[in-house]
Amino acid sequence: MPVKNRKANCKDRDSRGMSMLELVIVVAIISAISVVAVPQLLDVREDYRLIAVAGEVVGVMNNTRILSVSRNTDMRVNVSASGTYLVQADDGSWTTESTYTLPDGFTFSTTGAIMQFHPRGNATPVASVQIINPNGNTRNVVVELSGRSYSQ
Repeated sequence: MPVKNRKANCKDRDSRGMSMLELVIVVAIISAISVVAVPQLLDVREDYRLIAVAGEVVGVMNNTRILSVSRNTDMRVNVSASGTYLVQADDGSWTTESTYTLPDGFTFSTTGAIMQFHPRGNATPVASVQIINPNGNTRNVVVELSGRSYSQ
């Protein structure tokens, strides 16, 4: 009979679960890790958004170059305000075809920058525009003389 009692006691000990102290310790560890990790994850998120925004601007540059070649006319991208840029065509005078705006919190470091594309696909002048995210990190969008656009 003493054997049954020993088994019953072991069974009771195994099935009782976590104590309140163990639970508090686990919650404290998870909280400490979260305090350190969450701000870093938010910064990384903003950096990836910066890369995506720069990629969108490069896409607009490439599309403008293609339109210039296909229409056999000069076209340009004009950074008109800190977060706005225009695609314009030379139809005797510069007419605005499209207006784009950067997402909230993103800005260009310079305004008045003009990247002009010609019917042969080349660009003048060679130019770059810097994009700044809300954290102050930057990414450059470069247009080369050949008309090639990329971000760095």
